[in-house]
Amino acid sequence: MKATISALFFLAAAVCAIALLPESICRAPHPTSSCAGTVKTMWYFNNGTNKCEHYLGCGGGYNDFGSKACCQDSCPYGTKMIVLTLTQEFMVDVAAGTPYKGA
Repeated sequence: MKATISALFFLAAAVCAIALLPESICRAPHPTSSCAGTVKTMWYFNNGTNKCEHYLGCGGGYNDFGSKACCQDSCPYGTKMIVLTLTQEFMVDVAAGTPYKGA
């Protein structure tokens, strides 16, 4: 059993390092299982919230990750914050509602 769990953690780490998981795997229902071994904090992509969330378990599925970063790298299908860098020509004086003229 320990060898199986170790192999699954290795597989999860390899998947995280190699490529993204298909969206269908990330959005599949997260199965619950009982653990015979050590329970750890694991991460999975929650289709309902579009975020990676933690749970206590022993892993074992394609949508199980050892860290939040690995989950986010493998399943980047949720909501993301888009950060725009504005230049002076596109800035607007929010108070006045007019284009920013600079100093």
